[in-house]
Amino acid sequence: MNEQKTFEQLLQELGLSDSQKYFAQSPEEIAQVFGFTGQQAENLGQFFQPVNQQQYLDAFNLIGQGQRMRTGQLIGDTSGELGQLTSQIMERAGSSKFTRAGASMKDLAAVSGGASANLGRGLYDIGQQTGRERSALSGQLTNYVTGLLEQARRIQQLDPTSQNTVETSNPFLDEIQQIMDNNPGMTRQQAEDMFDRQFAQQGLDQGYSRNYFS
Repeated sequence: MNEQKTFEQLLQELGLSDSQKYFAQSPEEIAQVFGFTGQQAENLGQFFQPVNQQQYLDAFNLIGQGQRMRTGQLIGDTSGELGQLTSQIMERAGSSKFTRAGASMKDLAAVSGGASANLGRGLYDIGQQTGRERSALSGQLTNYVTGLLEQARRIQQLDPTSQNTVETSNPFLDEIQQIMDNNPGMTRQQAEDMFDRQFAQQGLDQGYSRNYFS
């Protein structure tokens, strides 16, 4: 029976150990990874969804189970085929007494060599398939981390405590005013609606503008 892997071990086997900090299991802890603290981290945590570690552990275990199952089937099939061909050769050798002794040895060597080659090719194909499945799993986790980084970057760009923002300035009101300036005749409500749609497209909640940086 195989020992159950931890998520940390999974990341290590997939070459993602350096990204372990991004897989915290509470939104607030993820926010803290990006430098948000206290109430700020608690408020902004809603924009960081923790990954379902068990889901990925289950998927990783299924990959391993599939590899073992295919390997066992390959070995069984190869062994069965080799045994059948060997029996046929021995039967032919027995019916012809000693006249085919030398030929039988050559036949056995050829059959054994062919089985070994088929086994090697099969194991290689199984290894390649397992590698592709692991790469796909690694890619999903990498995309998750990339999404967190992009989300944090968007939030930090709108953080009024940034050195590039005047302390008394509200970046959300500035954005709405800029929309109105770029669209003469647009009402403030229309500008606010456009602003909210822009955030929705970025994966942020419409309520994001309501004092989440305080």
